[in-house]
Amino acid sequence: MSNKLLASHTRFGCTSNILLCISLATMYVGSLYIWRNNHHGRDHPSTIKKRFLSVFLMSFISAFFVYVFTDKVYFGYEVTYWSLMGLRFSGLLPATILPLFLTMVLFMGPMSLHYNDGLYNRFFW
Repeated sequence: MSNKLLASHTRFGCTSNILLCISLATMYVGSLYIWRNNHHGRDHPSTIKKRFLSVFLMSFISAFFVYVFTDKVYFGYEVTYWSLMGLRFSGLLPATILPLFLTMVLFMGPMSLHYNDGLYNRFFW
């Protein structure tokens, strides 16, 4: 496809954007149930593999929707596709370090309570 086709100047209204969002959500949920039911439960390995494939394919389809239906006039033509998807290199280090630090702080409370109760003394000494 050419960039002229994908970089159209048409602006979608609020209603059409909501309809696009609803259609993506419907296609996502529908892709989970489109497979033929072989009388297996949801925890059967073949069902899990089929649903994983559905989610994998829908991830690419939704990324294509973002690429095609992005309003280039609103966001500007210099904005990259990856930044529209939320992936950018500026701020990458804080975005990786801060969640790790916050996870350590989150688990520090239960670990300190276990230490004070003497549970770590039984298991590790």
